[in-house]
Amino acid sequence: MAFDFDLATTTVEGLCLGNVTRVRQALCSRLRGVPDEAAVGTFLTNHDMDRVATELRATDPAALRLAAAALLTLPGTPWLYYGEEIGMKNGRGQGDIRIRTPMRWDATANAGFSSAEPWSGPIDDDGLAPVSAQTQDPESLLTLYRELIALRKGHPALRLGSARPLEASSGGKRPLALHRAREGEEVVVVYNFSRSPEQVRIEDAVLAGKSFKDLRTGEAGRSAGADGVLDLGEVEAYGFRVLSAR
Repeated sequence: MAFDFDLATTTVEGLCLGNVTRVRQALCSRLRGVPDEAAVGTFLTNHDMDRVATELRATDPAALRLAAAALLTLPGTPWLYYGEEIGMKNGRGQGDIRIRTPMRWDATANAGFSSAEPWSGPIDDDGLAPVSAQTQDPESLLTLYRELIALRKGHPALRLGSARPLEASSGGKRPLALHRAREGEEVVVVYNFSRSPEQVRIEDAVLAGKSFKDLRTGEAGRSAGADGVLDLGEVEAYGFRVLSAR
């Protein structure tokens, strides 16, 4: 499996800058150049890179949630580097050790990683809640990751579906919108990389006459006209939508 480093680096960069342009370029380049039957690994960061939560430290916390959505709904096979799902940042020091500290499982000694002394102590992570606390919090980053993984498992269009960019607009900006399809199922995913809320409008013939249901909230009622125009209204800063055609 080839790993898509271009998409990984541009996704994190786009979240830092609040701009989706290079993310779209990297994704379109891959979709043009890689055969449909090829396996491509998608990721945010890995064991040789600064952690995504460190990269986004000065950014709106919602950017970490959009990063999770991008990882788990963009085409490819997603790989999570341990700790991303709870928002772990780099540890102290230099070199690899700073990005390979023990997983923060709970608030006990060594963060619940081991009763023995690990190779490195757990980092003091600015009060970051460990797995045990985030599991109990319906609004936590870990809960969102679990929700998105379940969504991906439950919808063939998100796991193995084709991917085609849709024409989307918001004022003078172009949010990223994708049409995913597999086994008769159609899903539209919209990503707002902007630091401000955006009124998002999609226009594509493939949407014509179809109604859509939000797969996360269950909300229905969004419909595209005969001209294929779908008005999503306001999408919050660093927000996303996962919509199923009905």
